[in-house]
Amino acid sequence: MPKTYTNSETIVIPFPEEKFYYQLKRVGVSNEDKLTFFKLAQLMVNSIGDFREGKMSLDELSEILNTLRWNENGFFHKQDEELQDRFFEIGNVLESGAELSYYLDAIPYFV
Repeated sequence: MPKTYTNSETIVIPFPEEKFYYQLKRVGVSNEDKLTFFKLAQLMVNSIGDFREGKMSLDELSEILNTLRWNENGFFHKQDEELQDRFFEIGNVLESGAELSYYLDAIPYFV
């Protein structure tokens, strides 16, 4: 479970499991193991669209993308290095999206 630190406070952000499984269902898979790179791209576009429509918070979007990119059981992380290199653009989007929550929390400190 990710944590965000602000001054002396710790904010625990739970993984949005229901929204994650909803996104998987939207692309036609029952679990993350059945994803393909094409379906992963669809899931990313759908999730970003839901964020833009206010159906998902930035923290939730960031957590989903972070899990897909960095979690040891996450789709992208489990792929062979050759496939990760071939689809590096998708990895870059996942990585950037995973960092969104951090930068949102850090903005007051940069201003």
